[in-house]
Amino acid sequence: VVDQRTASTGNWIFAEPDVEDWLLGRIRVLWLYALTGAGKTILSSNIIDRLDKYVQENDSQPFAMVYHYCDFKDSRTWSPVEIIASILKQLLTRDSPISDAQMEKVVQDLYNGRTQKRRFVTISHIHELFCSVASVFSRVYIVLDGLDEI
Repeated sequence: VVDQRTASTGNWIFAEPDVEDWLLGRIRVLWLYALTGAGKTILSSNIIDRLDKYVQENDSQPFAMVYHYCDFKDSRTWSPVEIIASILKQLLTRDSPISDAQMEKVVQDLYNGRTQKRRFVTISHIHELFCSVASVFSRVYIVLDGLDEI
């Protein structure tokens, strides 16, 4: 997606008061909506780039930024389990302050969730794991793109 935009494309979004409030943690949810093809994915990629820099520059605070792109052509990308699992995986692998012991517990919990007479991990189990992992961060930014396509 980054290759599809020019350097200043979408920078206007950062002048919007709601976006600034969301970036600063004053509001918890920011929902951008527009017609299909209006450029929301380009805006999302711009926000992801800005957040990535922000998280790296503020390494004294355990912030996290994760994202997921839904694609109507690929049903795997928009299943609730896939979305949460994708986010959970990123939280566990992207410069995470999670200790090895915490990581081992998450992996063990996932394994136990699959072996308790269930073939698949349930959405509630993954949600519980997500909340546990996210709690080690002071702030978690989640960017979901393409929800209007599902």
